[in-house]
Amino acid sequence: LILFVWPVGLLGGDDDGGDSAAGGNGQGGQQTRLVGQVVLEPRREGSDDAGLALVTRTGDQFELALEARLTPTKRNQAYEVWLYNSRQDAVSLGAQVTDDQGAFAGRAALPDDWKSYEFVDISRERVDRNAAHSGTSVLRGEIADVEQPVQQQQQQQGGNSGADGGDGG
Repeated sequence: LILFVWPVGLLGGDDDGGDSAAGGNGQGGQQTRLVGQVVLEPRREGSDDAGLALVTRTGDQFELALEARLTPTKRNQAYEVWLYNSRQDAVSLGAQVTDDQGAFAGRAALPDDWKSYEFVDISRERVDRNAAHSGTSVLRGEIADVEQPVQQQQQQQGGNSGADGGDGG
C-alpha cells in the first residue's frame, strides 16, 4: 500500500502566508493555490465518519489533500483513497491507518485524467496483496461538486468589483 505524505497544518488553519518548513510552494518556487473543496459524506446511515478533500494546483500539477475523522483502524486494516467510477474503474491514490482517535489525513498527486472520475472515495481495506477496491466505501464525495470555498469566492468577488462594474450604459 502507498502511504500519503501529509504536511502538518495544511488543513489546520495555518494560512498566514508565512514561510513553510515543508516548502509550501513546491515545484520550483511556484505558488500552490486552492482549486476547490468537496465534502466527503458517509456511505452508511448513522455513521459519524466525515471528511473534506481539497484540490490544489502547483504549476500544471493537481493534488488532492484530504482530512477525515473515521472509525479507528484495527490490526491489518487501512483506509484507501480512490478516484472512483466503479469497483472495476477506480484508481488508488494511497492508503494508511488512522491514529487512535480516528484522524486520517493525506496528500497525493492527481493523474491528468482525474476529472474523468465521478467520485473521491475512501474505502476500508485489509492490508494484503489485493490491490482492488474492497467494495466497503466509508466516505464519498462527487468530483463535480468540487467548488471554491466561500471565503475564497468572496475575496475574488471583492477584488474583481472594478473589472465587473463597467456595464452601466
